[in-house]
Amino acid sequence: MNAPRIRLIQSILGDGDIAANLNQALALIAQCAGQVDLLVFSETYIPGFPTPQNVARLAEPLDGPSLSALRDAARQAGVSVAIGLAERDGERFYNTAVLIDDKGGLLLK
Repeated sequence: MNAPRIRLIQSILGDGDIAANLNQALALIAQCAGQVDLLVFSETYIPGFPTPQNVARLAEPLDGPSLSALRDAARQAGVSVAIGLAERDGERFYNTAVLIDDKGGLLLK
């Protein structure tokens, strides 16, 4: 059995810039196709650092557009992805990490 190929990502993020952070993550996932088994991003990678003042604007439900795009990208690249995001569950907000498998399935949160 071969050792898993793992890449850790620590990037400069735009706090509150979901579009830029998501596009950066999607590009990195695509670049890792065929080279990496697991791509690990930092805490709150997608929204940047949410604050009490902006978390309601930045948080998304787990079936929201950012996680859907990440799941599609993981499936297309054949790469598992661990990434942090601000989760909205009703009126509650969570600092959530998710694990997406190489088929785009949500394994853990």
